[in-house]
Amino acid sequence: MCQACMGRRTWAYVQVEQQGRSVADLAVDLRVLPERAECLVEQERERRNRSLFDTRPLLADAQWFIDYALARDPELTRAEIARRMKPEMSQADFDKTFGYARRRGRPQRYISVEMGTRLMLALGRDPHELDGC
Repeated sequence: MCQACMGRRTWAYVQVEQQGRSVADLAVDLRVLPERAECLVEQERERRNRSLFDTRPLLADAQWFIDYALARDPELTRAEIARRMKPEMSQADFDKTFGYARRRGRPQRYISVEMGTRLMLALGRDPHELDGC
């Protein structure tokens, strides 16, 4: 979608949702068919709702499971968990992936579904215990 259409989509959404205007009235202002105006509003509504229901596994949840496993088993280390992951990971990669190493830039909030699944299997747990996996 081009920048102009994205701007029109946002403007149309605000007019309908916050100003209470009808889609037919909006279509006249945009000089498009009412179906197209409704489509723009629906696209923006979907875009705004998508971020509310992000289903990727949270890094904080993964760290909780790691810390819980480490606290319950004094013999277990992060290096051992990394070794158990299929395919095997180095501890440095494990620490970077799960937020134990310092990183530059924006803080990491999510891990991939694949990485969450691999972690849970390495910990001997059901992958579905970690939300998003």
